[in-house]
Amino acid sequence: MRQKRYLIPSVTAAMLLVVAACGGDDADDDTPAVAEPTEDTAPELTAPPQPTEPTEEELAEEDIQAAFEDLIAKMDHYYANVTELAGTDDEAWPLEVIADWPLTPIGVAGLELEGLVHAWARNQANQIGETTVMHHEVNEFETIGNLDTATSTACVDRGGLEYVDVNGEPVDIHQPPVTTHRWHMTWHYIELDGQSAWLLDEAEVESDEDC
Repeated sequence: MRQKRYLIPSVTAAMLLVVAACGGDDADDDTPAVAEPTEDTAPELTAPPQPTEPTEEELAEEDIQAAFEDLIAKMDHYYANVTELAGTDDEAWPLEVIADWPLTPIGVAGLELEGLVHAWARNQANQIGETTVMHHEVNEFETIGNLDTATSTACVDRGGLEYVDVNGEPVDIHQPPVTTHRWHMTWHYIELDGQSAWLLDEAEVESDEDC
């Protein structure tokens, strides 16, 4: 009976030694511990970029470029219909032709274009084709007193145009060998007939093959 009384503690001690030995082996294992999974974080949502409002100068630049396109288109319309629009009895007929062109009422550009309209009528020929605006850049804005002004430079190409008389027969009109022209312009923002707009006040046009 005494032996049985000491046997149980002996067996228990032996088991503890085995367990301790196994535990030591685990402690010496070089296998890295597996990291506990972390919660997935959803990507942070960002609002799409909002379009920026154009500045006053950007809007003015668009208006000036549109006004020049309109001017060139109306000049082409006159050139294409000279035999119908040109008058002979009324000396003021050129003013009627340019009445809706984007020009200041008393500007130099208006006077020069009025003279051009009158002089071109002597050809008695209608234009076939259209002038091409190659590019147009607004260079500078300035306010003089209460008057907003701007300067711009444009290049146009009048190459490839043909001319015919009232019967559709070709007409030979002397043209400069360089068909590209550079426009140096001054614009004024004024109110006319209850509406404000950018109108051409001065223009200097020269042949320029480097346009």
